[in-house]
Amino acid sequence: MKGYIFKLNQNIPSKKNELRRGKYGNFYQAKQNELNDLVVSLKQQKRTWGMLRPLEGVVAVDIAVFGSDRADLNNQISSLLDCLQEAEIISNDRNAKIIHAVKGKKAIPMCIINVWKCEPINWEKYNLGGS
Repeated sequence: MKGYIFKLNQNIPSKKNELRRGKYGNFYQAKQNELNDLVVSLKQQKRTWGMLRPLEGVVAVDIAVFGSDRADLNNQISSLLDCLQEAEIISNDRNAKIIHAVKGKKAIPMCIINVWKCEPINWEKYNLGGS
C-alpha cells in the first residue's frame, strides 16, 4: 500500500459562499483563482511523486489544515477533495474516505494531505469459522 503526501503552503478556501455579485449584477466565483493555484501545486507535486494515473476505487485521505480560523473545516475538506480530483490524484471524490481531519493554528497557512488506496480485505484468508 503506497501513499502520497502533498504539502500546500497556502490558505485553503472554503467552497461556501463562493459566488459573489458583481458591480453590474452579474455573478462570479470569488475563490476560483485560489482553487486554481491549489490544483497547479498539486499537479506539480503529483509529477514529483511519479503518479501516472489517478487512484481508482476507495481512497483514504488524512488532512491537516493550519492557518485561517475563519473557514469551516468541512467546507475546506470539500474544496480539497475537488482539487484532488481536478488534479487527477483521485478519480472520484465521492469514493474518498476521510480517515482523519484536523485543524490547527499556525502563523503560516499550510495543509498536509496524505492519500492512499484502500485495499479490499480478503476475508477467506482469515479463518473466522462459520459455514
